[in-house]
Amino acid sequence: MFCSDRFFVFWSVIELRTLVFIGISYSSFKNNFSSLLLFFIVQAIAAFSLLVFYCSSHCIGFTLAFLLKLSIFPFYFWYLNIVYSFPNFILFFSSTFFKLPPLILLITFFTLFNLYLLLFAVVFTLLTGGLVIVFSNDLRFIILGSSVANNSWFIVSQLSGTFVFILFFVNYSLFLYFLMIDLKSLSTGSSVNNSLSTLSLLRLVVLAGLPPFPVFFVKMFTILLIVTIFNRSVFLFFIIVSNVLVLLGYLKFTFSCLINQYNFPSHIFLN
Repeated sequence: MFCSDRFFVFWSVIELRTLVFIGISYSSFKNNFSSLLLFFIVQAIAAFSLLVFYCSSHCIGFTLAFLLKLSIFPFYFWYLNIVYSFPNFILFFSSTFFKLPPLILLITFFTLFNLYLLLFAVVFTLLTGGLVIVFSNDLRFIILGSSVANNSWFIVSQLSGTFVFILFFVNYSLFLYFLMIDLKSLSTGSSVNNSLSTLSLLRLVVLAGLPPFPVFFVKMFTILLIVTIFNRSVFLFFIIVSNVLVLLGYLKFTFSCLINQYNFPSHIFLN
C-alpha cells in the first residue's frame, strides 16, 4: 500500500485484509459465528460503497462509507453490538491493526474526503465513546467504547503527521495488548470485575491517557499539531472536553473496582 498511489490497489488490499481476518478468526468462534458473519457483511457494504462513491467522485458519500468502515459516528452502533462477543485476541486485533489500511487510505487520498464532515464525525465519535465508558460498568463494553473513541485519535494523529500517528498507534496498541493479557479470564456480560489486579487497573488508567503516562503526552502533542494545522479553537475545545469525559469514565470504573476489591468506604472517593 505504501508503494502505490492507485486507489484500486488500496481497495483490493483492504478487502484482502478483511478476508484474511475472517479466515484467521474463524477457528476462534465456536458457538457465535453469526457475529463474525455480520462483521464481514458490514465491512463488505462499506467497501462496495467506497468503490461506488470513488467512481462517482462523491466526496460526502465517500466520507460516509469510510466512517462506516471504521465504525465512526454516526455508524458506531454496529461495532458495539457485534464486536462485544469477539474473543479477547480478536477484539484486540480488530481495535488496532485491522484499522491500519483504511487509515493509510485516508492520508493517501485525503483530497477525496469532505474535511468538515470528517472533523464533525471525529468530535462526536470521541464524545460518544466517552458516554459509553461513563455509563457502563462492563469492562468489555468499556474497552469497546475506548476503541470507538480512539478511532478519532487515530484520524487526528494521522492528519497531524505519520510520525505522530505511529507514536500514538504503538502506545495505544502496546498498553491495550498488556490489558488484554490480564483479562484472559474475562467473561462476556460481566459487571464490575472484582478479580482485577491493581496492575490491570493501572494499565487501564494508562490506556485512558491520564497524566503523566505516555498516552497523555502523545495526545497533547497531537492536539497541538492539529490546532496549528487547522487553526480552529472550537475544534480544540470539543476535543479536550470529550477526552476529559473519556478519562472520567475510566476513573469511575477504576475507583469502583478498588472499592469492591479492598472494601474501601465509598465516601473516600466521593468527598
